[in-house]
Amino acid sequence: MREILFRGKRVDNQEWVYGFYFYDIGACIKERPSAVSTHTYLIDQGTIGQFVGLRDVHGVQIFEGDVIRWKDWKGEYREHHVIYDQEWNRFCVWLSGAESFGVNKHMSKDIEVIGSIYDKN
Repeated sequence: MREILFRGKRVDNQEWVYGFYFYDIGACIKERPSAVSTHTYLIDQGTIGQFVGLRDVHGVQIFEGDVIRWKDWKGEYREHHVIYDQEWNRFCVWLSGAESFGVNKHMSKDIEVIGSIYDKN
């Protein structure tokens, strides 16, 4: 079973926060509980993304909105951002108007997170 985790940028300082998403007054993310404390933050709703359940070649968690690079079946590198496709109920990358690939362990063993659509690279 995959880990359910969200991230979003804090409204006050634009830093990423990782944890559990809940909706109260605006979008909020509660950081994972720790033995010391738990914090709740107001999040920019446009930056909320869910963990897709995979890590890249460096062990980095892949989230909606991440820009990833991978090697396709021809051996060519491709880059695009991850979205959630409601029709197919999956996380994917759209390559053209009708062509998409599901982001899963069969996509490529070379997936690498190279940025985010929400960060200025």
